Amino acid sequence: MAAMRRLPASVFGMMLSSCPAVAAIIAFVILGEKLTLAQAFAILCIMVASAGSAITASLAR
Repeated sequence: MAAMRRLPASVFGMMLSSCPAVAAIIAFVILGEKLTLAQAFAILCIMVASAGSAITASLAR
């Protein structure tokens, strides 16, 4: 918890928004859960949005 207080808000937001996607990928790999095409597309959208946010945040500095 102490480390989260030191994170910038943008980094914390990206981590928080990607948690469901990471959990779905872990469930797919470890638990053998089946993902529908819509779920896989949603995960892709979340990852692209997180990457875009990270790139634009680094360019803004």
